[in-house]
Amino acid sequence: MRLVFVLALILTAFSGLTAASNSVAPILDLGARVQPIPQSARFGEPGFFVWCGAPVKGDDGKYHLLYSRWPVSVGFAPGWALRSEVAYAVSDSPFGPFRHVNVALSARGINPATGRKYWDADATHNPNLLRHPNGKYYLYYMGNYGDGKDYPTHRNHQRIGLAVADSPAGPWKRFDQPIVDISPDPKAFDSLCVTNPAATVRPDGGIVLLYKAVSQAPGKPMGGKVRYGAVLASSPGGPYVKTPGRIFEAENPGASAHWMLAEDPFIWFSKTYGNRYYAVARDVVGHFTGEGGGIAMFQSEDGLNWRAADHPKVIGQSYAFADGTRSITKLERPAVLFEGDEPVALFGAADGYKIKGRISTNVAIPLTSPASPAMSSSPCPAASSTPVPDASKWLHPLREKSIFSDPIYNIWCGSVVSGDDGKYHMFYSRWPRALGHNAWVTHSEIARAVSDSPYGPFKHADIVLPERDVKYWDGKCTHNPTVLRIGKKYYLYYMANTGDRAKAQWLNWQHRNSQRIGVAVADSPSGPWTRFDHPVLDVSLDPAAPDSLAVNNPSVAIRPDGGVLMLYKAIGRAKPLPFGGPVVHLTATADNPLGPFTKQLRPVLTDPRTSFPAEDPFMWHDGTRYLAIVKDMGGHFTGVNPSLALFSSEDGLSDWKPAPQPLVSGLSLTRADGSTWSLKKLERPQLWFRDGKPAILYCAAADKPDLDGSVNVAIPLVVP
Repeated sequence: MRLVFVLALILTAFSGLTAASNSVAPILDLGARVQPIPQSARFGEPGFFVWCGAPVKGDDGKYHLLYSRWPVSVGFAPGWALRSEVAYAVSDSPFGPFRHVNVALSARGINPATGRKYWDADATHNPNLLRHPNGKYYLYYMGNYGDGKDYPTHRNHQRIGLAVADSPAGPWKRFDQPIVDISPDPKAFDSLCVTNPAATVRPDGGIVLLYKAVSQAPGKPMGGKVRYGAVLASSPGGPYVKTPGRIFEAENPGASAHWMLAEDPFIWFSKTYGNRYYAVARDVVGHFTGEGGGIAMFQSEDGLNWRAADHPKVIGQSYAFADGTRSITKLERPAVLFEGDEPVALFGAADGYKIKGRISTNVAIPLTSPASPAMSSSPCPAASSTPVPDASKWLHPLREKSIFSDPIYNIWCGSVVSGDDGKYHMFYSRWPRALGHNAWVTHSEIARAVSDSPYGPFKHADIVLPERDVKYWDGKCTHNPTVLRIGKKYYLYYMANTGDRAKAQWLNWQHRNSQRIGVAVADSPSGPWTRFDHPVLDVSLDPAAPDSLAVNNPSVAIRPDGGVLMLYKAIGRAKPLPFGGPVVHLTATADNPLGPFTKQLRPVLTDPRTSFPAEDPFMWHDGTRYLAIVKDMGGHFTGVNPSLALFSSEDGLSDWKPAPQPLVSGLSLTRADGSTWSLKKLERPQLWFRDGKPAILYCAAADKPDLDGSVNVAIPLVVP
């Protein structure tokens, strides 16, 4: 029966893997994303060695860290084995500063029911934290007991335990017995001790857990070789059943001679990157990365049989800090923090052992968003040798009639196209000023204005997409227009929603969270416009998808190889409602401007320091590459808060990265008379082109704190 159960668990582990795992998928290269570490991202405690950080982002929007610590007074070793405890810290940012809160799993001493020590009576160590789809948090850890003095006794009593809580802040309820114990066969590879748990959720909701094990060896108190085993469970509560597998073994014939090949794994399952399992672990002797002590990445289709990843090297024997210095020891105990399915930070135990007076700390290493053409699931053109432009040099002073305003309406989102009538047509959002700025989400309507010049003055002509019955997806609000001429037809992409139109203190969340993307089509900018009863791009049905709550801010460009590419803002459900989040950007492609669109669901324009880095993209292809001007929400890309930033991409799908000179504009413009106009908002960038080159940058602008009387400005551009 035991064999049947094991086989059933193994088959279940495969059950979540679909044909998608064999399809072309983006390649994960963590090493290419590693960035220098800010000194503020180093977490330590006076008087303690800090080790083994397990990070997670909670529903409260904060970052929670479960970590090991023990007094400096007892020494690094044997101190970790004798006196370690799992503590808890919290931060508003993944890069700190973290603040110690309490001890999550202390040494618990004597079991009153038996009068003997608990299995984790004297030390808790090696935390590994995961959140299960059932909403609970599971904390895997090593515990031991001994006499408080003898290092081998404590080290050889290591076993793996589990605690559960409703929040990463605890309180944690521990199991009284280990979930993974040593094997009774003295010849087994795990007959002396088991430690270093690394667990992840399988696609079917079960658990796969890898563990470090040491075998007994006659005459050797510390035992024999160190190898890894695996256990499977159909649910987090267990039972956990040991299962054969090939785990972190090297193909090199001489590898088996080494005492230890790898240690300190952290594992996860990724839908985005091939529907497979990944792990990062310390490459002890350099068989996988070429640098002993570096961090290597592995991959597996079933979580049991592992091989070095396509890009195995993550970090070498040392790593860089932002101040130009380098580490004095290797990184250990790696753990990855995710936003959705994207890795955003690599945590690890850093410079310690009291070397050169340094006490060990935990560091959070920033990981950039995907930036390599190899990340794309479709063929990419060769990287261009033409440098990405410095768009800040394009901007020139405003002209006298370059500001479009209305005494009754707030104006936003201007997108301009030229017609066969020789006139220039601006599609823009407007709503009554008397309702306040936040009424954009309930009362906006897309209107059209006309001018004899692309610089203005523009004059209101008509309402293009008025309100209609509340039953329609776009019944009560239309916003975010972007117009595109393809052949002889005009396509107006826009965001819309519906709802009760009730006034709210900030935003009406019913309207905001029903935002979807639509398209209307006409033979002339003057219309008539045909709009559709369903969005051209809707939210994803999977509640874990990055666009499961709302989609808006569409930007659409003609692809050089045919069809169209959409870059859009998306809001998921990972963060607490009603706001939700994180707020990211995604891409989608279609062969026809009217769709259907195929989503990529790989966030772009991201920054690991924030869950809302950018919005309002305008994208185009300049004949060499894709470019986009976006609103930099907090100066994350330009250093100017807020600002307009320039991004570039070779394929338009996944390799978006800030331009070498990312700043396009801050919150000031030069008027026609040479004076400076200081603004509170400069958003919704849109370009108009002359002979294929950007000639005018249209933006929504406001100079009052309450944004009343917002306007659209036409900023002249001179592009070399």
